[in-house]
Amino acid sequence: MTVAAKLLAFGVGALTIVTMLTAGLDAEAAPTRRLPLAEGQTYQIARERLLSQGWKPQVSSLRYATGELKRDFGDAAIMVSAGYIEILDCSGTGTNICEFGWRKEGTCLLVVTRGEIVAHSHFPTVSQWRLKAGCASVASESMFR
Repeated sequence: MTVAAKLLAFGVGALTIVTMLTAGLDAEAAPTRRLPLAEGQTYQIARERLLSQGWKPQVSSLRYATGELKRDFGDAAIMVSAGYIEILDCSGTGTNICEFGWRKEGTCLLVVTRGEIVAHSHFPTVSQWRLKAGCASVASESMFR
């Protein structure tokens, strides 16, 4: 089964798949093509590998309409307290989809996970990721929506 077929079966839309596949072809993103990420990998391991490759976690300033930081509530706040300062937002419902922001050499990386941290023994797993070349920050505005 191809990666695209697996993503479709997992519930990822075709437009997202095209975005993900073409992001790796961006000439400016060429130095980041060998990302240490794998579908199903725990975010804890993915994070360690991203840091070892020089990726920098982006502290989010994304806010709700009320002005409150998204990272201060629900599962996002739990991620921050666990040391994942790069959390952008979490759905908080269903499979608990969370987004994490990274940057390296003018390229932004958005890592999407499913699941939650349970007693520091169970961690969310990577479900997809997207690159965007030539971006200033993934932490202040969503570069991928």
